[in-house]
Amino acid sequence: MNEIVLAESQSLRCSLCTDNNTSILDNVGTLVTLNGTDFVTTVNVAKFYQVPKNTIEYTVKRHYEEFVSDGYKVFKKKDLQNWHNASLKIPNRGLALFTKRAVLRCGCILRDSIVAKNVRTYLLNVHDSTMQSNVLSQIAQQLNDNALCLAKHTQELVDHSRFVVAIVTEVNKNQQEIRFLHDQVKTNYNEIQNLKKCLAPAECITTNQIEILKAEVKKKGHPNRIWKRLNKHLGVSSYKNISRSQFNKALRWVKSF
Repeated sequence: MNEIVLAESQSLRCSLCTDNNTSILDNVGTLVTLNGTDFVTTVNVAKFYQVPKNTIEYTVKRHYEEFVSDGYKVFKKKDLQNWHNASLKIPNRGLALFTKRAVLRCGCILRDSIVAKNVRTYLLNVHDSTMQSNVLSQIAQQLNDNALCLAKHTQELVDHSRFVVAIVTEVNKNQQEIRFLHDQVKTNYNEIQNLKKCLAPAECITTNQIEILKAEVKKKGHPNRIWKRLNKHLGVSSYKNISRSQFNKALRWVKSF
């Protein structure tokens, strides 16, 4: 995923601009906070991202509600008297202060700042790591469920087998019952085989098929949007995970896009 997607997606920004992720700021620069607090002035935000102060002010104006949700606020002069020191001039109209989360959001939005680009890259790495962790957890849970299901059917087969052994001792008494039990065992065996087939992962499309899809997508333009919609259409996380049985369906969908 390209880092610029954070500048374009408000929902993705909201999911990543959390207090837990503000430590990323320490990885890309030195953020000067206000006199023993976690608040940062507009001037220091601008210095941190190496952009003019009016760029920060314009960014806040364009995305005001997002910043307010992060704790950004213009404090009245009287509310800041306890923080006042020789290096801090408080205008009569008050002073705008950013929380670290709001500073992090700046990094998601600013396009012409190398520091902001680094912030986005770090955030997307966190996002990808979280997504991979979630996927692995889901796979582990699915495998666990499958194992329990297989164990259940295996136990059922064992139970039926024991029952058959008991019936065999009375084979001379009731041949019809023996045939019935034989059919039951055969049915359960087929169920186990079908279950094993269901548990086997579908083979993904080949490298050649991937290249065919890429070529068709390239003809259409807007590849990111096409891949995203195709993945959603087929219910996969990546076009590389499309099963071979879905290839023709995927190719027809791309051609008709």
